[in-house]
Amino acid sequence: REEDLRAELNDLTAELDDARRDADNAAAESEAKRQRLETKLGETERALTAANERQSAQASEHSRRLERASEELAEMHRKLIQTQSEAAESADATDAVRKRLEGQLADAAAL
Repeated sequence: REEDLRAELNDLTAELDDARRDADNAAAESEAKRQRLETKLGETERALTAANERQSAQASEHSRRLERASEELAEMHRKLIQTQSEAAESADATDAVRKRLEGQLADAAAL
């Protein structure tokens, strides 16, 4: 009877040692997985921060280009108005010269 109990005790001790080994291995695997996930999380956070910074820089560049294009458009509009004004003045001057020459021609024809 004592031998049976000792054999059962040895079996239980071996089973307990196996369970402890399995638990230690599972804990080590779990810790390794936690470290991998923390590393991946850090990399993902850095990538997200970099993407946000790129997006912000692109938005700033777009805004700057849009402002510059608006300024160039306003300048072109100002030049168009100036050119139209100069063309109108030139047309008025041409009409005045034409009328003066027609007057002189009429005066010369009357002589």
